Amino acid sequence: MKREDAVSVLRELMGACPSFVTASSVSIMRERGEWVLSVFWVPAALEGDCVKKIVSNHGLEVSMSNGRMVFRSSARLP
Repeated sequence: MKREDAVSVLRELMGACPSFVTASSVSIMRERGEWVLSVFWVPAALEGDCVKKIVSNHGLEVSMSNGRMVFRSSARLP
C-alpha cells in the first residue's frame, strides 16, 4: 500500500479501537516495494469486527509475525 494509506489505516484503528492505547510499538516500513503497518497490539475481544471492517474497507490482509499484527495490501490475482 502507499505510505499515506498506511497512515490512514493507523488513524482509523486509533480512533475506532479504544484498546489501541495499549499498543507498545507501531511502525510503518517499506517491504518489497510497498508500505506495511506493523503493530504490537492485541485488540480487545469486542474490537475484532471493527478491525475486520477497516481491513476490508482498505482491501488489506492481516498476518501475525513475532507477536505483531502486520497490515499489508492483499495480493490480488488478475
